[in-house]
Amino acid sequence: MRQMRIWIIHHYAYTPSQSAGTRHHAIARELIDRGHEVLIVACSFYHKSHRHMNLEPGRTWGRTVEDGVPFHWIRAPGYRGNGLGRVANMLVFAHRAGQGAGLDDAPAPDVVVGSSPDLFTADAARRLARRRGVPFVLELRDLWPDILIEMGGRSRRHPMMAWMSRIEGRLYRDCDHCISAMQGADRHIESLGGDPERFTWVPNAVPLDRIPRDSPLPPTGTPFTFMYAGVLGFYNSLETVIDASAELERRGLGDRALVRIVGDGNHRARLEHRARQAGVRMIRFEDAVPKREVYARLAEAHAFLMVLRRAPVFRFDVSPNKLWDYMAMQRPTIYAIGNPYDPVRKANAGISVPPEDPVAMADAMERMMSLPESERLEMGRRARAHVAEHHDFGRLARRFEAALSRAITHRSLRTSA
Repeated sequence: MRQMRIWIIHHYAYTPSQSAGTRHHAIARELIDRGHEVLIVACSFYHKSHRHMNLEPGRTWGRTVEDGVPFHWIRAPGYRGNGLGRVANMLVFAHRAGQGAGLDDAPAPDVVVGSSPDLFTADAARRLARRRGVPFVLELRDLWPDILIEMGGRSRRHPMMAWMSRIEGRLYRDCDHCISAMQGADRHIESLGGDPERFTWVPNAVPLDRIPRDSPLPPTGTPFTFMYAGVLGFYNSLETVIDASAELERRGLGDRALVRIVGDGNHRARLEHRARQAGVRMIRFEDAVPKREVYARLAEAHAFLMVLRRAPVFRFDVSPNKLWDYMAMQRPTIYAIGNPYDPVRKANAGISVPPEDPVAMADAMERMMSLPESERLEMGRRARAHVAEHHDFGRLARRFEAALSRAITHRSLRTSA
């Protein structure tokens, strides 16, 4: 396969030193190892710490190399919460990225990838690709604005939602290829005028070679530890975990189990208040840790909790980063997502329950605690084997690479026609 020079435009691309998903860093590392040149363009404002990272004061843009991967950072206004300040941040970053701020001296790309979740960044990548005369590849991570409408209570008639819907349709129609972590997204793309033939499923994944195998379980005699490690936001349905924990305490199991919620987010204060109000003693909230340290923390659990709110949009699949981290650690998972593509059930790697059902989750937690250790270990081995076959970045980077190559071929054929 020919060597490519690839620009990946993603507002929320992170490095291993930050406590967030590092999909693009990991894919870029694999592509670089395969002989390609990759530049990730991201926003310097880190919304978890509410401060600018990797840029000197007064600089609009700058570059760093993170674990062998070049990053081009663009400044946009800071904010707190999910109000107008965050929208302004998205729009300013999208404008500057679309104009190619600071990129004039960079070697010209062969292909530009624009990644959601925010559609403004993806549309900026589309504009930048057109200005450079190269193929545009859309990477679809979440279905905006549907997720805001179905889970956030926004009206489809709201001017912002209508505007985003127009951007969404334009992206599907204009992209030379679409990559998505949702294996059923091609049906949605086709319904809005896109070509399902120009679609490649590349789910989220983990760098399996960097995740320890056979990490020892917590010491004998310690409480059975359930762990959630990730964002503490509206969509994550951690209220279900709190209510399930309260139910376990009512059953007299509170002294035998511990629930550790590791992470930060806009809903952390509300969740902590809810746990205090309910008098739940078996839950412990802990600060997020950098990605490079997360596996040592995950090794302290007996089992993991994977929860999301119920939403029709998940009929197209959902591929949470944290799930593959959990499964790669060879621990079982309690999976509470309304999703027909249930990898935990498929791999027989834990227990699946309906979303937003605290009693069902409490039942699953009680059952998990009662299983023989040998059975839980077997679930964990099946979990890691599933990740090795379907969610290792080494494999998926090759799929990503092939999709970019097809986009270049498609653009060449369309131009010569």
